[in-house]
Amino acid sequence: MADKEWTRLTRNRRGELNFLVHMDVLRRHITADMDVLEIGAGAGIYTKELVHMAGRLVVSDLSEVQLALNRDHMRELGVLDRVAEYRSWTWRTYAGSKPSPSMPLSVWVAP
Repeated sequence: MADKEWTRLTRNRRGELNFLVHMDVLRRHITADMDVLEIGAGAGIYTKELVHMAGRLVVSDLSEVQLALNRDHMRELGVLDRVAEYRSWTWRTYAGSKPSPSMPLSVWVAP
């Protein structure tokens, strides 16, 4: 069930369009010299693209199950070494935290 997220945006034309629009926006704003925090990464739909765009990518999710799937998918794609770090977090993890100059861009992509 958790792995359905991996194919969510490839099941129909609307999903594919959603993915392409989001990728267009991300490509316009992410450069190879940037450190990027992907929040709510899930199984890795966007991670597999972000690893090629960002200088350093930190992947995070609320779900350990989704993080494990993400790792597995990145390993299968041969890009696991491009992910700098995996973080499991809750809203409380970042509540009250100050933006870090070393992590200027956080990626949140909603369906």
